[in-house]
Amino acid sequence: MLSKELNDQATARHARGAYFTPEPVASFMAQWALGQQGSRVLEPSCGEAQFLAAAHSVLDEQREQLDMLGLELHEPSVQAARQRMRAAGINARIEQANFFEVSGHGDFDAVIGNPPYVRYQLHRGADRQLSRAAAKASGVELNELASIWAAFVVHATSFLAVGGRLALVLPAELMFVNYAGPVRQMLLERFADVHLAVFEERLFADAQEEVVLLLAKGYREGPAVPSTCTNSAMPRICKPSAKACATPRCA
Repeated sequence: MLSKELNDQATARHARGAYFTPEPVASFMAQWALGQQGSRVLEPSCGEAQFLAAAHSVLDEQREQLDMLGLELHEPSVQAARQRMRAAGINARIEQANFFEVSGHGDFDAVIGNPPYVRYQLHRGADRQLSRAAAKASGVELNELASIWAAFVVHATSFLAVGGRLALVLPAELMFVNYAGPVRQMLLERFADVHLAVFEERLFADAQEEVVLLLAKGYREGPAVPSTCTNSAMPRICKPSAKACATPRCA
């Protein structure tokens, strides 16, 4: 019975486009995104706040003043995230909100997370209009074929301060699909450095989609220079439940 309940919960998450990020991946991304000085971090579509927990581990060791915000539309996930933060003694704000209805004011050092992945066939109606409007307000026009993650990336940049960093888990189609062309162009124009790390093994065993790590720094300090990412700089990321490790490499 418990196994069936867990499977049902996973199915419901996947229907919303939500996949939980392994802790080692979240920790690596938080460490990179916050660098040596960052202390204000946003996790949009935060689920149960995996990235905020990772950011707290990084910041707690290095900085005293923390300002962490998580936004999540799904009410049960909001409650789970708040409970997780309380249990860990983490001072973070978790707000129930549609990310595309929240305006960015350019005041975060880092935006980190794993946006929902919903194909355009299921991302329709008022939700599609809202996400495209948010992307357009941030200066990027997306076509009707764009999946929700594309608008998510564009809108996320509106929350970044000058010099800020963006670290997101994204579908690998970012690198090649036509509808993501405006997103790629925006990243290269607005950031000083843009790196993509791909995995030699599938990161999410229960998802068909291959993923990449988007690591973009120096917001509003672009255009980007050619990537200086090296495979030797990438960590070997091990999932606790798996015997094997996933090794990201530069794209």
